Amino acid sequence: MIYLSVILGTCALFIGLLMYIVCRKQPPFLRSVGLFLFALCLAIIYGFSIEMLSHPKPIEMELFYSDVGDVKILDFFLKEDVGIYLWVTIPGVPAPRYYFLPWDMQTAQRLTSSSNQGEPGSVLVVVDPFRGDLYDQTESPFQNRSQRPHPPKVH
Repeated sequence: MIYLSVILGTCALFIGLLMYIVCRKQPPFLRSVGLFLFALCLAIIYGFSIEMLSHPKPIEMELFYSDVGDVKILDFFLKEDVGIYLWVTIPGVPAPRYYFLPWDMQTAQRLTSSSNQGEPGSVLVVVDPFRGDLYDQTESPFQNRSQRPHPPKVH
């Protein structure tokens, strides 16, 4: 719904801008209507864009980091019959990312069993999550790996 609003708002924005440009030699009323539509659409697009930033990104829509190998899972949330929410860190990206997987019982079971089997100090990772066949794998894409020890403190 939010994506549709942004698309429609963007189209209306360009229509308002086009109306303002085309009606340059028209009466001031038509020019002001075009300018009002342009300003209104800017506000709508800005508002919905900010709202979209707080929602998780579907994992299938990742374009820029699709060739990244392993991704570390910081936390996850399972909402039955809705989806799997992952908070992950991608190598080379400074801030964590928030992703959404469609609900799949087998994937949810693999994720919870992998997180429960972890030893203290281990890290839960997803092996190649943006490849697209996360559900079709015979073995679990979620693995526990030992974390590198922290460097010694210098006094």
